[in-house]
Amino acid sequence: MFAIGSVIIGCRQKLEQGNSNNQVAGVPQFQISHADIVSISIEAATDDINKASPSAIMYLEFTKSKASLLHTFSQNHLNQKIQILVGANIVSEPVLVAVIPGDKLTIRFPSIQAAKIVEDTLQK
Repeated sequence: MFAIGSVIIGCRQKLEQGNSNNQVAGVPQFQISHADIVSISIEAATDDINKASPSAIMYLEFTKSKASLLHTFSQNHLNQKIQILVGANIVSEPVLVAVIPGDKLTIRFPSIQAAKIVEDTLQK
């Protein structure tokens, strides 16, 4: 799924279980840190069938310099599987099917708890 200026990508289920680092050699990686973020927000997904334990959507807005790096990274790795890392944790492993044009990235997590773990890391 794509939205204007951002891309929705899925999160690895293992993050919620404390997964730290299953990086695969040769898979391009995009690192995100606190210094890269202008704003961050989380909301429960409204399209979930399981209302008792909804998934979450995290909205990230990057600094201009990080947005430029993300744009270039997405151009260089179009139609490839990539890893998005926060700290040493892989938070998503999407296949890039389009260039990411703007300063926003949207990541879907299996739960609000999993999204909060990443949010806490990015706010340190």
